[in-house]
Amino acid sequence: MTKTKRDVIVGLLFSFPALCLYFVFTIFPFFYGFYISLCEWDGFNEPRLMGIGNYMKIFQDSKVFEALGHNVVYALSTVVVKLVFAFLIALVLNKKLRGITVFRTILFTPVVISFVAIGSVWTWIYNPTQGLLNRLLEALGMMSTQNPIAWLGDARYALPAIMIVDVWKWLGYHIVLFLAGLQTIS
Repeated sequence: MTKTKRDVIVGLLFSFPALCLYFVFTIFPFFYGFYISLCEWDGFNEPRLMGIGNYMKIFQDSKVFEALGHNVVYALSTVVVKLVFAFLIALVLNKKLRGITVFRTILFTPVVISFVAIGSVWTWIYNPTQGLLNRLLEALGMMSTQNPIAWLGDARYALPAIMIVDVWKWLGYHIVLFLAGLQTIS
């Protein structure tokens, strides 16, 4: 089947709105963001082009490498934990047990909850004075009321606390993927 000139023009006309949206929301912001990264700008006044000076500052700041290290730890740890736990749970949920769909639903529910709701709930759980986690640790005798743990305010606990929330939120998604794979195996 050969394409006529008219078919090509019609195809381009139908593609034009999508290409415009792609340009406006993807291509232009990418290049504008790169341009702004080459400028000295306070957000109010006109940006002043300074070349790669901002990028040179990055490599002179020790905190940048510390932050990159935290990103690597976060990414690797959450991926490994989610995959291992999801596979093990999927193996259990793959069995023909009574009421198993209830457990599947419960485990998948965090995936469909909004990020705002999850942020609010976990902020309350991690609250140092009235938080559920500190209250639970007090009730178990593992912590005193005079010395509460600031889960999100202490550098020792902040990264693991955020990693726990991420694993909890996305574990159900990975379980579903593993379950789909396991159920296709005869």
